[in-house]
Amino acid sequence: MFENRFKSVEVTRDEQLQHITRYIHLNHKDFRTWAFSSYRDYLNSEDARDWLTPKPILGLFDSTVQYEAFVLDYEDAQRERDVLKRELADAT
Repeated sequence: MFENRFKSVEVTRDEQLQHITRYIHLNHKDFRTWAFSSYRDYLNSEDARDWLTPKPILGLFDSTVQYEAFVLDYEDAQRERDVLKRELADAT
């Protein structure tokens, strides 16, 4: 079975770019340790793999710590929403 066609959207604002990178990093449940994730490269940009250039994205944040908080904040919020969904589903 084939997947649907991918959807593309033109990125025209820095905020869009920030959210897209977060979405990409959170796209795997083990994004922190998954070998194919670039998340660690973003947190340690000086030691990033040669083919990655995280600095343009990180330049949209005051620090690497701020970028990490930005990514993890969404993960925490998503986890809370998932728990709430399960609780509501169980209540019916």
